[in-house]
Amino acid sequence: MKIREVIQQFKHFAEDKSGFISDDIRFSEYAIFHHMLMARTTLINERKKMFMSFSNSMYQTLNCVNFEEVDKSECNLNIPSGCNVLKSTKPVPNFLVLVSINSRLGNEHLDIVDWDRVEGRANHYLPKISNSRFATFRNLPDGQYLYILNDLDLKQVTLEAIFENPIEADLYNGDETAKCSPMDLNSRTDYNLIDIIIKMTWDSLIRINNIAPMDVQNDDRNPSIGSSNN
Repeated sequence: MKIREVIQQFKHFAEDKSGFISDDIRFSEYAIFHHMLMARTTLINERKKMFMSFSNSMYQTLNCVNFEEVDKSECNLNIPSGCNVLKSTKPVPNFLVLVSINSRLGNEHLDIVDWDRVEGRANHYLPKISNSRFATFRNLPDGQYLYILNDLDLKQVTLEAIFENPIEADLYNGDETAKCSPMDLNSRTDYNLIDIIIKMTWDSLIRINNIAPMDVQNDDRNPSIGSSNN
């Protein structure tokens, strides 16, 4: 289901509930979408805790994450001098569920290590472990970066995940629709979750409406609204 269709479904739900939302809705599509993303994130995190699965339609793949070699001092890591470090050339979108990181051809899978365990992995007493290639993520002021250690030849990877904001993942891949008409993108949300997300969004917006009215113009050209960085 397209993002715009989900938003229209929300508007129908709101009209049925109270009538306060109409064609002259005071909440823009992006204001609604922003709260839908927050509800979607909460719901997915809850389902993760219960080890519940998601359909393949929710997953997206960053087709080409590029890297550049960086000095280990940039990372503030206490790692051996021979440890090679690659850093993604730009931040990768925040994700909720990470599936895999693979070589560009998909024939090599990379181990993933939490950032706070990188030094322990790189300094492991077994050379087989300390010298093996692995990936890690680090949050910097301008976004989340992907790092690869112990391999300077791996210039590109693919990353599959459920992302916080599906629009950002499509933008990363250079999708023209994401740039020009983001509301027409796939919502990347299971049908059985949409009604729950709509109800959660309604509860959020009705509280805001009761506190203070929003004066937000309808505008679906700015895909940055609704994004968040950890």
